[in-house]
Amino acid sequence: MKMLFKRYYSSLVVYAQGKIKDRGTAEDLVQNFYLRLWELQYNFRGDVVYTGIPRIPGDG
Repeated sequence: MKMLFKRYYSSLVVYAQGKIKDRGTAEDLVQNFYLRLWELQYNFRGDVVYTGIPRIPGDG
């Protein structure tokens, strides 16, 4: 998980900021995304899992 954070955090923040135009909110969204991934890793049993991770507005 740490490797995923280090590798993709900055790119995800830039992407989110491009969609919502606010750096602080973009960082919050990406941090919440990683938090949700962290929580899900303990619930994953090999089945298809609905993550409930919201899409970024305008990404569609």
